[in-house]
Amino acid sequence: MKILYISKSVVPSRLADSINIMKMANGLMANAHAVKVVVPDYHGHKEEETTCVNTFYCVSPNLKVKKISVFPKFLDKFLNSLLKSPLVAMGFRFYTKTLFSFALVRIILLENPDLVYCRFLPGAIIANCLGKKVILESHAPFEHFGFISRIILKLLFSSKYFLGSVVITKPLKESWLKGFGEIKDKILVASDASDIPEKNSFKIKLELQGNYSFNLGYAGHLYPGRGVELIFELAKRQREFGFHIWGGNPNDVKYWIEKSCDIENFIVYGFVQPAQISQYHALVDVLLAPYQNEISVEGGGQTNTYQYMSPMKVFEYMAAEKAIICSDIPVLREVLNDRENCFLCPTNNVDIWEKTVVKLLDDKNLRLSIAKKAFQDLSLKYTWKSRAEKVLEKFLGHES
Repeated sequence: MKILYISKSVVPSRLADSINIMKMANGLMANAHAVKVVVPDYHGHKEEETTCVNTFYCVSPNLKVKKISVFPKFLDKFLNSLLKSPLVAMGFRFYTKTLFSFALVRIILLENPDLVYCRFLPGAIIANCLGKKVILESHAPFEHFGFISRIILKLLFSSKYFLGSVVITKPLKESWLKGFGEIKDKILVASDASDIPEKNSFKIKLELQGNYSFNLGYAGHLYPGRGVELIFELAKRQREFGFHIWGGNPNDVKYWIEKSCDIENFIVYGFVQPAQISQYHALVDVLLAPYQNEISVEGGGQTNTYQYMSPMKVFEYMAAEKAIICSDIPVLREVLNDRENCFLCPTNNVDIWEKTVVKLLDDKNLRLSIAKKAFQDLSLKYTWKSRAEKVLEKFLGHES
């Protein structure tokens, strides 16, 4: 089957939605389908050091990525200088997405796919109008859609070409059904996922900084709500442990390097490419996911999406076969079970987090058993390949 995966994400990028679409597309391809990812070319909005998109995300070299440029190539330098202004950049992204939508008509007609998988609502509408089978994935609750978007979704859901919607958690499904009850039989909960790293396949050998006998790691963004503040407090209390922080945008990395200048065991590495992060996971003893009840999103501001989230980080931790300490947030219990495949702690109780860290230090067998169970759960239910298989089986059945 020929599948076109349409998204408005920046590719390549360190943003979670970008990683999600590339990994899911790779999962679809792993189920013996021909997949092509179609995204806009945002010109200057990409990772500067990236030479190969597929290598950056650690996906198959056979996964095709088509970037649609709405401006001539010779304007790149001029556009890159303009995009240094945040206001201009915002307008440019909106303009690019609008032109991208029009360009999709030609792309879909030329590619003539059997299925269009979308993380971009206008793309789903266009594919539907062109008579293509459509699956729409969304990570936003019903309440986040405006009046016009809700009308468009209603029209899409009434089409014979609409196969169904994919959401990442049960609360997200409940949110959608409040506004779109007509799709109760056409909505699927499919948690995020992770690939299983191939051990001893790393081309570049990475090492931990410092010389600590017990090491803990955190991978992800560094802005408020991600729990880096809690890890920093743990590092101040337990100076004999190494706390390793991977990820973040340049400004956040600079902030934490300056803030932790007197705390030698709080080690900030900066951004690590998705293809390399599993190697760092393999080097520590415990992995931390201290989410808070209010989480900032890219670009600032606070939101309550913690109620709906299914963070890829948790699944990548499970794939690393390391003990996990995670915040006890109700939605995460869809995947995590306290003292079985992880330890769950109150979001901001540093004392309990510290006791749990010490407990795992003292009990290696407990550490290993927790890690093994997490890895087993991941292997059986939460790989990208199994996620894609679940989606195709639900909406296409024997055709998949």
